[in-house]
Amino acid sequence: MDEDEYVESEWPDDSQATYDFQNFPSYSDEDGQYGDEDFSILDIAIHCVLPTARDALFHFGQVLIYCFLFRFSTQILTLPGAAVHFFSSSLGLILLWNFFEVQVIYFIIVATVAYVCLFVSSRFKRESSGIICASICIPLVVYCELKLAEPSDWHMIRGAQMLLLMKVISVGFDLDSGKISSFLNPLEFMGYIFHVGSAIFGPWISYEDYCKTLHRPPFNFSWVVKILKSSVLAFTFLSISTCWSEVFGWYFTWRWALAYRDALSFRASHYFVSYMSEASVVASGVGADKSGSWNAVTVTRPRYIEFPRSLVEVVVHWNVPMHQWLKTYVFKTTRRYGRLIAILITYAASSMLHGLNFQIWAVLLSLGFYTYIEYMLRLKLASIYGAPILANPNAKEATDAYKWWHPWILAINCGFMLLNVAHLAYLGLIDRAQGEGFNLEESSGLANTLTKWASLDFLSHWYALVMYGFYALI
Repeated sequence: MDEDEYVESEWPDDSQATYDFQNFPSYSDEDGQYGDEDFSILDIAIHCVLPTARDALFHFGQVLIYCFLFRFSTQILTLPGAAVHFFSSSLGLILLWNFFEVQVIYFIIVATVAYVCLFVSSRFKRESSGIICASICIPLVVYCELKLAEPSDWHMIRGAQMLLLMKVISVGFDLDSGKISSFLNPLEFMGYIFHVGSAIFGPWISYEDYCKTLHRPPFNFSWVVKILKSSVLAFTFLSISTCWSEVFGWYFTWRWALAYRDALSFRASHYFVSYMSEASVVASGVGADKSGSWNAVTVTRPRYIEFPRSLVEVVVHWNVPMHQWLKTYVFKTTRRYGRLIAILITYAASSMLHGLNFQIWAVLLSLGFYTYIEYMLRLKLASIYGAPILANPNAKEATDAYKWWHPWILAINCGFMLLNVAHLAYLGLIDRAQGEGFNLEESSGLANTLTKWASLDFLSHWYALVMYGFYALI
């Protein structure tokens, strides 16, 4: 992977803090429930796993029922396109109301303003619809967050609002590029924006992907298997996030081990929502490839995150659809202004999409900084020694003297992996809620973030600076 390819994947794609739909019980050591090692595995299963799964099934079941209803109706009945779009948007809005109630008004406001912007810009300022839409809708969302909504209410809808923004902006850029050949009528636009399969948990899908539901994708065994597999993985990671990660704290009390536990809980929560989004979007009929298989939708790849050869892999595989969105609609669009400008705009866009939350901004900036340093250091070391130690594995870089199984190569790559695990534990520490006394505004502020990092002596940032100094010297 050359430097240009690295830059396109440099910036973090998503933060689970944007998904706050699962208001499930918290069973943590702070609640005093699992402070005793005599508390058995069976007790955890009965008192934590089962209640959590039951609550999750209630919320997730609603989404799947509406997705199945949409899928069966469009598959069995011969409906005109307008009826399908109306049905999709209606079911999506009902779901949004079921989850967020009156807060659904913010989605309707942003969608309406976005459509007006796209309509006007497509008539008078062609090839600028995407930029104009983003320039108006992002400040509008920020205004709603700061002036209109309560912080706790906005915290709940932030993830779904981010998905809506990504959709309307992608429509603008696709109109500019000609990927969408003609301007969308209101039903087409609302059917896509409020698509029942992606309105709540995501993932982001393109308008082209959405339109494939109009062509009756196949009912087959692969469709059922994909939904079941994603659902099982979702509930497995939910149990890890809410219940099983706490067991780690029984046996390891070192502060870095506890930080790893908290970060693991955070990451497992992200995997839970990611696999839920996979199941819901496939259940609605999105994700079939030309062969009839339903493996076209992949939201996250935990194996690359839990055992990260490099932070580049974490960035790319954390949220695959959002990575593709940032790469397509932000980085490539602004690349003509120079690589540095494109990087800065991509970082700014990612930060603004995630809302006005210092914790998220700090994680995005830190992870981008770490990723760049690691990528450049490994690139320089690989070029000096001809060794396969690039951030992205590439067999062509290996020489006869150094193959991937060489002891020194294994040691270097494993060392980077362990360092990356520590970085993720450090960065993931800040996103853990603090029990019943959790205060949203305080938790997302500068003081709270720095306090949590200070508990680990800012060691991750110091390591990054040392690595940069070493890179500059060699």
